[in-house]
Amino acid sequence: MTALDDVVTDDHPGSAERDAWTCAFDTEEGGAWGLHRHDQHQLVWTAAGSARAVAGGRSWVLPPSRALFVPGGVPHDVVLRPPAALHCLYVWPHACPLPWTRPTVVAVSGLLRELLLALGQTGGEGPVAAPTLALVLHEVAGAAVADDGVVLPEDPRAAAVATRLLADPADDTPLADWAARLRVGRARCAGRS
Repeated sequence: MTALDDVVTDDHPGSAERDAWTCAFDTEEGGAWGLHRHDQHQLVWTAAGSARAVAGGRSWVLPPSRALFVPGGVPHDVVLRPPAALHCLYVWPHACPLPWTRPTVVAVSGLLRELLLALGQTGGEGPVAAPTLALVLHEVAGAAVADDGVVLPEDPRAAAVATRLLADPADDTPLADWAARLRVGRARCAGRS
């Protein structure tokens, strides 16, 4: 059994009856639901504020000009900095022509922004009509940008430090304190053997 075996699969009620749907979250939502996965692909975007998304062993900070496509089955989490207006689009793989199998950052054009805002106007969850979905996915397909995600360490001790620092970049804990907490030498903590 691996750590990924413990990742919860989150199934949205009624999702089997529709090819795609959106969720718009309250601006005070903080996210941080914990590592989970969906069988559907997910597009993560904030209309305001920012989000930190972790998926596939990488981490991204997403301002409103960027979204993250998370393929179905990929463990991920999203942490928001309220006030942040999170919008998510979920699409079953059979209804999505995108060939991406890894998390992919996309630039949010003016058109994509307006489409996602319109889809989220109902608040909560809402279905997405096939013609609208086709237009959104067409826009997303041409918007992939260079991956600027941070690779997270594989060592669980180092990953814990990285996660903490990503959550609070202003943390000024000295390297010697991190080394003591991890029970490793200072040189080891700095990446030198």
